Formats: sequence, structure tokens, C-alpha cells
Amino acid sequence: MYKTTSIHNHPQPSPYKEGWDIKPSSGWLGLLFVVIMLSLANTSWCAEIIILGDTQLKPVAEVIAGIRKTVHSSPKIIAPADVKGSFSKTVAAEDAKVVIALGKEAVEKALQLPSNIPVICSLVIAPPKSTRPNFTCGLMATPVSEYLNFIRQYFPVFKKVAVVSSPEIQRSMLTGFQGQLAVHQADTSFEFISKIRQLNGVDALLLLPDVSVLTSTALDEVYLHSFRHKVPVFGVSEKHVKQGSLFALVFDTQSIGRQLGEKAIEALSGADLAPSQSFTARKFNVYLNTDTAQKMGVVIPDELLRRAKKVYP
Repeated sequence: MYKTTSIHNHPQPSPYKEGWDIKPSSGWLGLLFVVIMLSLANTSWCAEIIILGDTQLKPVAEVIAGIRKTVHSSPKIIAPADVKGSFSKTVAAEDAKVVIALGKEAVEKALQLPSNIPVICSLVIAPPKSTRPNFTCGLMATPVSEYLNFIRQYFPVFKKVAVVSSPEIQRSMLTGFQGQLAVHQADTSFEFISKIRQLNGVDALLLLPDVSVLTSTALDEVYLHSFRHKVPVFGVSEKHVKQGSLFALVFDTQSIGRQLGEKAIEALSGADLAPSQSFTARKFNVYLNTDTAQKMGVVIPDELLRRAKKVYP
């Protein structure tokens, strides 16, 4: 015989205080979820940081990726073409504390903001001419010092390097380097081509990011002169290396993006920004053209081949 035991359902004390008519249910939890999501959605409309830039452009998208890896909050991204009317109204509506402007058009719009809004710009060759306080720039141009150090380390055979550029670029990039470079001035692409043809006794030609003289026709003349006279060209971009430059040092987009993010964090903490604090990328990528090296009789060190981001045969 088995002994049976009766089981009684004893009422359990409610976890809720008396007088509260709230009990867990799928409907109540669903309502709570909706309230939370609406709250999050409302806060997402505002951002401490606004990035003004065209994400359809690859460099802009890559710089933004670097910014995102650094800042703690999610920045709001606006294309310059989408700014209708006063950009300051957009910034005020977002209650933004810092603006990062990428590219010439974006920088022009951002510099019109009230000076209490810190502006950090990038993807420009030189700092904009502005008396506005509370802004700084991350420059996309590779400093001439980087090229000179690179040449000394990997191509010491090039003792005399020439530069042909406009006065404006010379003022912004060549101050202090006249003794180390053979500097020639050209105001137009026509003058640039003429000066290139007159170059004598130089070992190489260093191009600078000078859109006023570096037209497609001018570059064609540069490479004709280069291969005809066995004078290597040091380019500005990966595209230049594809066209025939021996090498180029190109700023790393994500690296400059991370630096922009760091500057934004400093500005949010109350640090003052100044044009004199303009900076360049910490990292530069090397692009090489081994076919050009062979035709010029230039030996590229194995270490440099390993270091290069891309080598064009």
C-alpha cells in the first residue's frame, strides 16, 4: 500500500504593494517597451557632435569611420547639400556642442557658425583664411618634412629635389625648406609646364597638392619630362603613382578621423580650439610603382616594399 499525500495550493503573498492595481502582463510589458523605444528615438534626434560632409565621397566616409571609433556618443551626419537656409539653426535645433566639417564646402558653411560652437575641419589642404576663433583643422596634405625624411631614409641618392608650385602653396607648405629644395614659382598651369621643361641638374621632382597648377595636361607634361630625362616624380596621391610617380605618401583617412574625434572630445570638455593648432595625420600610407623604378634605374629597398600599402607593377 502506498501512502498518498494531498497537495494544497496555499495562496502566495503578492510581490506588489497593496493598493497597486498593476500586474505583469504581456500588454503591460509591451507598452513599457514602446515607451522606452520612443524615449530612445526622441533622444537620438539630438547629438552633441554634428559631422557636416558628403558620405558619398570615399575619403569622407573613411574619415567618419575613424571619428566613430573615437567619440563616445553617436554623431549626427548631415550632407552640405541638405543644409537649407542657416546652418546655425540646424545646429541649435540639434543642441550640438561641436561641429566637424569635412571638405571645402562643409568648412565654408561651418565657419559661419557663432564662435561659441567649436568647429573642427578636415579634408582641406591648408587652413582656411578666417579670423573666426574656436576652430582648428586636420590637414590632408602630407607635410614636406615627411617626404624629405622618407627620401633620406630610402632614396638618399636623390640629393637635389625640385618643387614647382604656386606662391600660396609655397607659403603654407614650404616655409623653412627653401634650402633643402630647389623651389620654383608658378602661378598657372602654363607657367608650371614651362618651369618643368626648364628644370636642369635636379635628381627628382616633388609634387605638391596644388590644384591651381596640377591640371591633367600639366601632369601629362610632368610624366613626359620625367621618363624622357630619367627624373623620378614623387606624387601626392595613389592616383599619381598609378600614372607614373615613383611613390607617394598619402595621409591615412581613419587615422585623421580618430584625431578629429579626439579634438571633438577635447572641445566637449571645454578646451579652446585655435587655428595655430592645425595638425596632420599621424600615419601615412606608402604607394610604390616598381615599373617606374625599373625604367628610372632606381632600386627600391625590400623593407620599403614590405611596408607599402600597395605596389603597382
